[in-house]
Amino acid sequence: MANPYEQLQVDVSSSDDEINKAYLKKVRQFPPERAPDKFQEIRVAFEKIKTKRDRIKYDIFKCDPMSMDQLMTHLFDNAPRRRPQKNTWIQALVSGAGKSKNSGLNSDGY
Repeated sequence: MANPYEQLQVDVSSSDDEINKAYLKKVRQFPPERAPDKFQEIRVAFEKIKTKRDRIKYDIFKCDPMSMDQLMTHLFDNAPRRRPQKNTWIQALVSGAGKSKNSGLNSDGY
């Protein structure tokens, strides 16, 4: 897998504008009509690092951001769901099981 920074000839610390300009320069240099394979490589490289979020994902995981999103979706959507535990002490209070005859309150609640 080729390094998208090298393909677009930009630095790792480049801004979104610099990456967009480098992409457009490469597209003019290799238009899809004359060099469809090279254009496809450039487009894929641009998709990997076009936004700051995509660059962070690429820099951390060194993979395609879209495949990382699909992986995360797969992991979290297919994770077993834990059933929330019932708060038995709340249920006891609501049902009155925790009341005692001598709670220290008079009939008015004071």
